[in-house]
Amino acid sequence: MKPLLLAIDPGKEKIGLAVLNNEGKVIGKRIVFLKNLQSYLISIFNKYNIEQVVLGNGTGCNDVKAILAENEITIANRLYIIEEKNSTEEAERLYREEKQTILNRIVFKIINWKPAIALDDYTAVILGRRYLKEIDKKNGKN
Repeated sequence: MKPLLLAIDPGKEKIGLAVLNNEGKVIGKRIVFLKNLQSYLISIFNKYNIEQVVLGNGTGCNDVKAILAENEITIANRLYIIEEKNSTEEAERLYREEKQTILNRIVFKIINWKPAIALDDYTAVILGRRYLKEIDKKNGKN
């Protein structure tokens, strides 16, 4: 099984999670409540070969770090904290790209439409892809 990346968008009550391959392809994504995070993390680590954990530095970061530490995830897997600035806006764009028709995308962009659903899982995807871009830059890839 190839190694994968777990990206986490922390929050006060709900947490976005995304499992990505090293090319940024989404293997799975979900939103869970903070109170259910520990059991969900155990299931992810049992199901996937997670090599790297990327955690957004926003609201709830320290709470999620504590849960990761309780499960020794920070020791067994490398934990990388990433900047969350503008990640919600990028998640909204990603959601529109995936869910809307071309006409809707244009109209919704003009009227500045925002999805009426939680996008924490999409934000986790954005954070994971940011991390992969940073790694590519470090390794001299564009």
